[in-house]
Amino acid sequence: MNLSENIKELFNKLDSSDKEWKKLTDYFGGEEVAGREMKALTKWDSSNKGGTNNSEFTAFPGGSRGTGGYFNGITKSACFWSSSENYSYSAWQRNLYYTYAGVRRTGTSDKVDGLSCRCVKDDD
Repeated sequence: MNLSENIKELFNKLDSSDKEWKKLTDYFGGEEVAGREMKALTKWDSSNKGGTNNSEFTAFPGGSRGTGGYFNGITKSACFWSSSENYSYSAWQRNLYYTYAGVRRTGTSDKVDGLSCRCVKDDD
């Protein structure tokens, strides 16, 4: 099985829970470096910390949308929801930033904020 097949097999087994995000970042070297492996090769700010997309995850920097309707971080960050709650009003998330090679775990976004989602294919 080649790398591409291994990655597809890994992605097909993951859901978007906080625990599964941890497995994903560990697979690509840990939270300090996995962002580099997951970033798309285009659309990021020109001072991006070297995305390679070796993971084939292709994280684009869509930023986020705040509760006031404003957009933040487009070209500078990719913010993804997990399906795991932090509190009743918020959920854990994973963020990739143009100034950082890793993936940061935070739990501060209210559920009314707008973040990207990782789509999960159901084979059933």
